[in-house]
Amino acid sequence: MTQLEENMNSLAGEAAASRPCLLCFGYGYTARFLARVCLEAGWRVIGTRRPGEDTAAESDGVEIFLFDRQTPLAGEIIGAATHILSSVPPDKDGDP
Repeated sequence: MTQLEENMNSLAGEAAASRPCLLCFGYGYTARFLARVCLEAGWRVIGTRRPGEDTAAESDGVEIFLFDRQTPLAGEIIGAATHILSSVPPDKDGDP
């Protein structure tokens, strides 16, 4: 077991009674790597993508939601997260 996996398992053990949940704003390369480790440790993983972007994430076991300036995330999705990774690339109007 790697140090990262040990740390993730430790965090999972310390989490509240509910299953730990990672919310990845901008489900791309970095988020995909972290999500894999979290999923293997039993975490729930939620990711966001812009409309028209790569849909391969669904096959990773990640719950994907559309998110952009016109499509905000529902409060219950954000409320489910125990951990958040923000890796959203800027769009043509800047950093969302």
